[in-house]
Amino acid sequence: MNLPITLKIYAERAFATCRGDDERACMQAKLHAIISGALADGRLARVDWAVAPVPPIMRQVDRPRAKRPRADGTAAAPPPARERAAREARAVRFRARGGDGARRPVAVGNSDDAFRFAPVRGTCEDLEKDYLRLTAPPDPASVRPAHVLAAALARLKVRWRTGNADYPWMCGQLKAIRQDLTVQRIRTAFTVHVYETHARVALESVDLNEYNQCQTQLRELYAA
Repeated sequence: MNLPITLKIYAERAFATCRGDDERACMQAKLHAIISGALADGRLARVDWAVAPVPPIMRQVDRPRAKRPRADGTAAAPPPARERAAREARAVRFRARGGDGARRPVAVGNSDDAFRFAPVRGTCEDLEKDYLRLTAPPDPASVRPAHVLAAALARLKVRWRTGNADYPWMCGQLKAIRQDLTVQRIRTAFTVHVYETHARVALESVDLNEYNQCQTQLRELYAA
């Protein structure tokens, strides 16, 4: 997957303009709409992200504002900053995805530390499997062989494209596939495809940490 490094810098520039978690959540929703749109119509590599303007953050101007009267005759206070940010984020998500909720990044442990255990040959047939960091040698009965992993990935891609999976769940499923590949020492073209898929999903969800982890592994796989 050949993605411009300037895109990462663009996202970092955007988040640098934020003040606090509320604005970061709002910015994440805006970046998700921009990046997923560029991926969908093939503009990702053509956009000059180094000079592209970052989405603006709408902040309340510090000046007196008229308060709307309530039924009891008293004035209603303006909504707090968190609520305003949430409303703006919901508006961006609605325009970008027809009202669906935005996928949020999640920090998940590194599956590739499974290399410290002896390789196994998996026998599990489950298409879905939650990711858990390994603290002991894996049980072959809980590890899926390559053909099951291929079917699992194909199913995940369909669910992601059709909006039937949120990002935290999707990320965990992909981490579990990566872990099963690692403990079996499977380093094939399919392994590359798994990391490329995860990198793309992470990028669409503006999860730069997970995206960078995938890119690190991809550089090693491309060089193998």
